[in-house]
Amino acid sequence: MFVKLGLPALTVALGLLIVAPADVLAQSDTMLAQSDAILAARLRALAENGNDRAQYNLGVLYRSGRGVVQDDAEAVAWWRKAAEQGNADAQYSLDTMKKGSRGIEVTGSIK
Repeated sequence: MFVKLGLPALTVALGLLIVAPADVLAQSDTMLAQSDAILAARLRALAENGNDRAQYNLGVLYRSGRGVVQDDAEAVAWWRKAAEQGNADAQYSLDTMKKGSRGIEVTGSIK
């Protein structure tokens, strides 16, 4: 036996399964921002304890503004710490910044 349902009845029957795309996008933006902020806090704890990978990744977050306020100078500071420990990704990122990608002056050499 089949029951014919019109669109309003079907929408009510499905309940939360039908969500407007704008609502999904708004919720996902909020969730991503929260998870980025959590990630930044966790990376900072590791970075402050000298973890070069965390220092590099925290620099990436500062460069992009994900989970933190965008700040190229702060990105460079974290990348420099990682680069001084031999982190190749940080060394590459510093080299890229030296070439003037956003007008941030990066001076000095890396060990």
